[in-house]
Amino acid sequence: MTDGDRQAGSWRDALKLLRSTPPGERFERFGRWQRERVGLWRRLLLRVAALLFLLIGLALLVLPGPGMLFVILSLALLSADIPALSRSLDRSELWLRHRWKSR
Repeated sequence: MTDGDRQAGSWRDALKLLRSTPPGERFERFGRWQRERVGLWRRLLLRVAALLFLLIGLALLVLPGPGMLFVILSLALLSADIPALSRSLDRSELWLRHRWKSR
C-alpha cells in the first residue's frame, strides 16, 4: 500500500466515522479519532488550512460569497484539536436539527 493509498483510506475512514456517529457525538468522536491517528505534520497542515478557511470566510462575510460555509468548515477542522469547540459544535448540531424539525 502506498502512502497515497493510506491517506485516501484514512479520509474514507473519517467520512465513515462521521456518517456512522449519531448527532451530538460526531465532532467529539472525530476529534478523538484524529488525535489518535493523524501525525503531527498532517495536524499542522489541517490547522493552517482551517485558519486559511476562517480568514476567507470572514472576508466573504462582507464580500459576496459563501462566507458562513467557510467559517463553519474552519470550525469543524479546528474542532479536532480543541475539545471544547467539538462539544460546542455537537450541541449546535443538535439544536439546529431540533429547530429544523420544528419548522
